[in-house]
Amino acid sequence: MFKKVLSILLISSLFLTGCTKGTEEDNSDIPTPNNQDAKNKISSNIKSKEITYKNIILSGETLTLNKFLYLGNLLFFANPKDGDKLTLAEIPNTNTYIKEDYIKNSYDYSINYLTSIDNIIYFSSTSQNNRGLYTFNYEKDAITKLNDDITINLISNDNYLYYINSSDKLIYSYNTKSKEKKLLSNNKAGKFIFNNNFIFYQNLNDNSKLYALKSDGTANIKLTDVSVDSFITYNNGLLFFDSSNDNILCFLDLTQNKIAKHSYIKGENLKQYNDNIYYINKESPNSLNSLNISNNEDKFEANLILSDYVNDYFITNGKIFIDKASNLNGIQVLNIE
Repeated sequence: MFKKVLSILLISSLFLTGCTKGTEEDNSDIPTPNNQDAKNKISSNIKSKEITYKNIILSGETLTLNKFLYLGNLLFFANPKDGDKLTLAEIPNTNTYIKEDYIKNSYDYSINYLTSIDNIIYFSSTSQNNRGLYTFNYEKDAITKLNDDITINLISNDNYLYYINSSDKLIYSYNTKSKEKKLLSNNKAGKFIFNNNFIFYQNLNDNSKLYALKSDGTANIKLTDVSVDSFITYNNGLLFFDSSNDNILCFLDLTQNKIAKHSYIKGENLKQYNDNIYYINKESPNSLNSLNISNNEDKFEANLILSDYVNDYFITNGKIFIDKASNLNGIQVLNIE
C-alpha cells in the first residue's frame, strides 16, 4: 500500500501577498530562570545586532528533530511499543517493520528525542526516576546526566545542543565542551529547525507565527504575519503550511520578503530529507505524501507514499520511520526511492 499509487500534476496560480518586514527583538534583558541547576552556568547578557530577513542566508543541510538515530548500522530509537524506551536495533536494508527479533537492547530511559555529536548520543529522558538531559557513550556503555531539562525539541550542530525546555517553552543552547547553558530568547517556542546558524521557530507568544533566531541569540526576526503549522527550508526561503488559513501550502521568499500561496495543497507535518519533501495530507485521512516541485516552480507533483492513517514520521539515513494509528506490527520502515 505504500508504493506510489497516485501521481497528480498540479499547476499552481501564485497569489503574491506582502509579508510583514522583519522585526527585531533586543534580547539583552533575557531573564535567568531561578529554577535552573546551580551546576549549570547560564549566559544571557546579549547585545542585539542590526539584522533583518535580508541577512538570512540558507546554506547546507537543514537540521530537524528526530526520534531515530544511526551509529553505523546500529539504530537507536524511542520504542513506542515499550513506553518510548531508548532501544537499540539492527534492521535489514529493506522495507520492513521493526520487529522484536531486530531489537538488541533497551535502556531504562523513556525518551522523546535524540541526536549525536562525534558518535556520542544525547537524549532527553521523561522517565519518572531519570528525568533530564543525558549523554550516552555507546562504546563505553556510559550514560551521564547533563542537567534536569526535559526537551521538547533537540538538535545538535558542531559542539552545541539546541532545544526547547518543556518547563518554560524557551529555547536554549548547551555547549557540550564547556557545559555552558545559554538562554537564547524569552519567546515561548513550538517547533523549530536549524540552518546556517539560524533557528526558525514558531513563536507561541505571537500566535505561532514564524520567526528566525540567531543561534547565539543576537537577533530575533519576525518573518510572517500568519501562523504556521510546520515548515522547511527551500531554495532561498521557507515552505510552510499556513495554520491560520486552512493549512494551505505557502512559500516565503526571503530575497523579496513575499509569500506565494499554493491553496490547492493542504496538509501538516511538513518535513524534508535532502531534496525530498514530505507531508501528511489532511484531506486524505492522514496519508503520507511526497511533494515534488518542478524547475518551473509553479508546478507540483504530489505522490501518495502510504494511505494508512499516519500519526507521525521521521526520516534518517535514507529511511522513513512511520508511526501509524494501527501499529500492531511496530514501526513501519520505508526506503526512500
